[in-house]
Amino acid sequence: MRFTLTRQRYSNQLNINLPKLLREVGGVPLHVRVGGGSQNRVTWTENQEEGLIPFYQPGTDKAYNTTVGPKFAKSFDVWPMDTKWALGLPFEMTEQNFSFLETGRRLAKVSFEHLGGRLSLLEIGNEWGGGAQLHPERTYSPAEYIEHWSAYAHAIAKYAFGNPDAQIWQVGSFHSPSYDCQGALSCWTTDTLLQLGINHRQVAKVANTHQYMEDAWSRPYVTDQFLMNHNNTQGTVDWHRDLAANASTYGLTYELGETNSLSGHGKIGVSDTYAATLWMIDYVLYSAQTDISRLYMHQGTGWKYSAWNPVTAFGYSSGILGTYYSYLFTYTLLSGGNKQVELLVGDKTFVAYAIYDAEPDRSYPSAIVAINLEAWKANAAPGQKPYVELELPTSLRHRNATVRRLTAPGTNVNWGITFAGQSMDGQGKINGTMVREVIGSNGWLGHNSDSAKGKMVWGEFAPKKWEEDDVDIEVTHCGMCGTDLHVLHNGWENTPYPCCVGHEIVGKAVRVGKNVTHIQVGDRVGVGAQALSCSRDDCPECAAGLPNYCAKRLLTYASIYPDDKGKSFGGYADHNRSNSKFVVKIPEGLPSEAAAPMLCAGVTMFAPLRRLGCGPGKSVGIVGVGGLGHFGILFAKALGADRVVGMSRKGNKRDDALSLGADHYIATDEDTDWTKSNARSLDIIICTISSAKMPLTDYLSMLKVGGHFVQVGAPDDGNLPAINAWTLFNGVSVTGSFIGSPGDIGDMFEFAAEKQIKPWIQTWSMADANQAIVDLEEGKPRYRYVLVNEKHL
Repeated sequence: MRFTLTRQRYSNQLNINLPKLLREVGGVPLHVRVGGGSQNRVTWTENQEEGLIPFYQPGTDKAYNTTVGPKFAKSFDVWPMDTKWALGLPFEMTEQNFSFLETGRRLAKVSFEHLGGRLSLLEIGNEWGGGAQLHPERTYSPAEYIEHWSAYAHAIAKYAFGNPDAQIWQVGSFHSPSYDCQGALSCWTTDTLLQLGINHRQVAKVANTHQYMEDAWSRPYVTDQFLMNHNNTQGTVDWHRDLAANASTYGLTYELGETNSLSGHGKIGVSDTYAATLWMIDYVLYSAQTDISRLYMHQGTGWKYSAWNPVTAFGYSSGILGTYYSYLFTYTLLSGGNKQVELLVGDKTFVAYAIYDAEPDRSYPSAIVAINLEAWKANAAPGQKPYVELELPTSLRHRNATVRRLTAPGTNVNWGITFAGQSMDGQGKINGTMVREVIGSNGWLGHNSDSAKGKMVWGEFAPKKWEEDDVDIEVTHCGMCGTDLHVLHNGWENTPYPCCVGHEIVGKAVRVGKNVTHIQVGDRVGVGAQALSCSRDDCPECAAGLPNYCAKRLLTYASIYPDDKGKSFGGYADHNRSNSKFVVKIPEGLPSEAAAPMLCAGVTMFAPLRRLGCGPGKSVGIVGVGGLGHFGILFAKALGADRVVGMSRKGNKRDDALSLGADHYIATDEDTDWTKSNARSLDIIICTISSAKMPLTDYLSMLKVGGHFVQVGAPDDGNLPAINAWTLFNGVSVTGSFIGSPGDIGDMFEFAAEKQIKPWIQTWSMADANQAIVDLEEGKPRYRYVLVNEKHL
């Protein structure tokens, strides 16, 4: 292998995109160490054309020698340009070979000249500690090591930076001892080095140790379950607590400068599986609650514990390995830094952590992480796979939260891994749309009848229990309807406070149940006034495609689900959960702010007009030019009615009605003889007003023989004026219509998009819902209000 990597010439998209994604997700510069066992045998070659040439013995995946040249530093630029680099330099305790010192001088200088401040740390030698107890050939003491190390550091810093006391070094880089040193100064630890004065010239920034869970050689007990065992992880990390605390007394941070699952580049069937993914998350989070400030995860091309392989090497094909998902998970979780981690549960096969933003007010965690660390096989039957059910503390249960799952078919495989429903492709790009499961939401809650007076309170609520027929919607828009007022002030005397109203909901599907086929995550969707019907084959209404008339229908808000599944909450909120049968996809070409009021007001008018054959040859009357009525005029005209008549009590809406498309307007309180002049002139009348004082007999007299009067307005007490029987003898029918079916809504959306129906709307910020509800009560909308949830746009 020969490498010269430059940003201009490098074309391995996998190796470019994966670090770039971590930088974007994490929100802070990456920290990368270039080093390892092979750094002890690196030689500078001035006339070498390639930046780096490693040499391997047959059958091995570790270079026994590496030569580097002047172009080596250009390789740094392949990664994000603000990456911080820790560079490992060669070292030798004997005085016979000064080529390693010269290599260190040249490598440090060329790297500093190229990187400047991005060169954050230098390291002399890799794992030279241990003494004769681990390496019989090493007979030197820690004190002798310090003397030689200091000479290297002085010479390299003077050559590279012009300052022999440059503070850029990390000290240690030893294996963690596997024996009890009992505090003796012969122990190879960072504490020993610091006590013996390795930093007496204040040249060090970091103390570091290398740590692995075990080695990768013939140890039959090292299985995926062994690796995931939290007790092993906790014990391993806890060993470093005193070292980290001691380093801080010397003014140094403490890091695990090289770490991963199993030393020796990992073990097949353990380090390269989903088990290692879960272990690494537990390992990182448990370490994060200690004084360990950073972990450098070791990886190399063709190694079992690597997060990815940019090229095929040593029997491993190029591609992403499971531990990359650990990176993606933790970078997402700890994005931006400034986080605090607290272990909540630390059992052998289950752990949970709370993540807090490190702010003065940290009463509640910003995230909770739960990890099932019990092994399972990908081919195991469903009943044989481990299952954990979580119950959040009462104080957190109803807070606005979403769930993102990291999952795979089994802990013994390295395929099929997804995070929040997304996976990585062969180019290092994310595939799929993020799936976020809603477990709690925030919204405007009415706690009593005064809430209709602009006294709703923004608060937390728990949506209905999740079922695999459901869809979770991230709300972007919600229309405001007169029904919202009726329910808030308990006009129908059955409001189950607290309630969140709003049944003209538009947003993005963020979670879709397994049984749902017509909606995909990411789709723009809408939900109207109905949330559920019985859907039984023996239900005449449901079987006929009329679920809006099902006797067991539930509404989008203020309905109680059977079987203790919870209560329905509407769209004056961040999220809504509804049964997928009542979730309708919104076509392109129909703006969300226009689609929202159609979900109730629009379909309430469209459904009876279409059912009664509104079109050429028909004359249509719309009683009440308001939120509902203006849709009636728009749809009647678009359906092709010959004549459309708008009617209201006063003449102040005449111009609006005519602008909407009406051919004639009647002000019933002001126009004289309007009943006589319009007798038997209309085929269809849709009545939107909800008053017991309306002149119903006069309206019915306007119908032709065989005409239809359809009541859609709903008064609080349900009472309408008495009907004169002699009027009915004209052969007219009086009926009612209730919203529309999901099929009606879908057809209406397609029709509205095709005909470019443009309702008259006024938008309000979701934050201003209380003022909007007051104005709605006062009849100010012209003609529909739509709340906009700006944070979800």
